[in-house]
Amino acid sequence: MVNTTSVQYWQRTTICVCLSSKQESGGDQFEYRRARIARELWAGGGRVACWWGAPPDAYDAVGCSVLLVCDSVDVLVSCWEGSRFREYKVPSSKIIEFVKQKLSPDSARTPEYSNRSTNWSESDKSSGPTISVTFITASERITKSIKRQCEAQINNQITSMLVNLGLQTAMSRVRVHVAALACEAPCVRLLAAHLAAPLDAQGLPHAFRPVVEMYTKRQNILELALREMTVIAKQSNQSKSSEEIQLFALYSIPDSLCRIIT
Repeated sequence: MVNTTSVQYWQRTTICVCLSSKQESGGDQFEYRRARIARELWAGGGRVACWWGAPPDAYDAVGCSVLLVCDSVDVLVSCWEGSRFREYKVPSSKIIEFVKQKLSPDSARTPEYSNRSTNWSESDKSSGPTISVTFITASERITKSIKRQCEAQINNQITSMLVNLGLQTAMSRVRVHVAALACEAPCVRLLAAHLAAPLDAQGLPHAFRPVVEMYTKRQNILELALREMTVIAKQSNQSKSSEEIQLFALYSIPDSLCRIIT
């Protein structure tokens, strides 16, 4: 039996297929690969668009709900799930099945392709801030116990910094987006120094550039962080409540250092 609701949802959701910044000048083989993926998605009944610009710009330019970035071997899938931004690294051979599953409204299982995750944590106290933590580790794995430790440290440090900023009476209206990076403290400090609030999506590449040049070994993580923060900045500007205080922060996973972007 065909689930009509799932089919309709799949057909009205725009999927954008593009190349990563590394593959834009990679020749016909990458263009062919992108075209093949787009063609297979279209043949399966999906609404598909190809984008030749920078991947983060595709959300506004194409109006897509799902962004597929073709890398050298895998496909990076970015999408919003409710209030959560998710990104998965999926083998090319499984991308069609994966996208269909993600676009099914009654899909309850999340495949284990992710090398990053987003956790929203409401404070134990009703008067506390809402903190979202996005772990960005590239190919490195992070255990659940380490995630819990990081989340506890982030919560404590963020709460303390909010008090120092004089926001203790407005905690319940504060929402903090934290990018937890598998980067050393000096890298996180430098990145925080180059960023300014409120985040400007168009200015983020310029702010990241000197950090990527200095920490070349962390380029993959920083590129993922740039993509994440660009999408969240655009989303936050569109959905921000007049009473809500939205802040952004960075966290060094190996050195347990947190910095709020001011």
